[in-house]
Amino acid sequence: MLHLLLAMALISTWNEKTPDLRHFQWKNRVLLLFTPSKTDAVLKKQTALVEAHSAGFEERDLIVFVVPDHAPLWERFQVDARTFTVVLIGKDGGEKFRQTSLLEPEKLFQIVDSMPMRRAGER
Repeated sequence: MLHLLLAMALISTWNEKTPDLRHFQWKNRVLLLFTPSKTDAVLKKQTALVEAHSAGFEERDLIVFVVPDHAPLWERFQVDARTFTVVLIGKDGGEKFRQTSLLEPEKLFQIVDSMPMRRAGER
C-alpha cells in the first residue's frame, strides 16, 4: 500500500500551476512523459512501470510528470505532438536522455546511476 501511495505521489500531470522546472533543480531528477493523448497505450504502460518500480524512483529522487498536449514544454523540448516521448532532466536542470518509446525502469536506473552526482554518493 505504501508503494502505491508513493507511486501516486511520483506521477503528476503538468499544468499551469506546476512550478517551473528550475524549482526541482538540485533536488530532483524529472522524467517528463509527453503524450499525444491521456488514453495513449504507451503512457498507460509507462505509468504502470513507474508504479511497479516506485522504490527505485524514490531512491533516485525521480519525479514523473505527464505533459499533456499543448503545454509549453512541448515547444521548449521540441517534441513531436504525435509521438509519445520520454525526456529525463538531471538535477542540474539539463536534458540527459530522450526516447520516443516505452522506457524500461532498468534502463532508466542505469542511466541515472551512471550520472556523476549519483556516482559521487549523492542520491
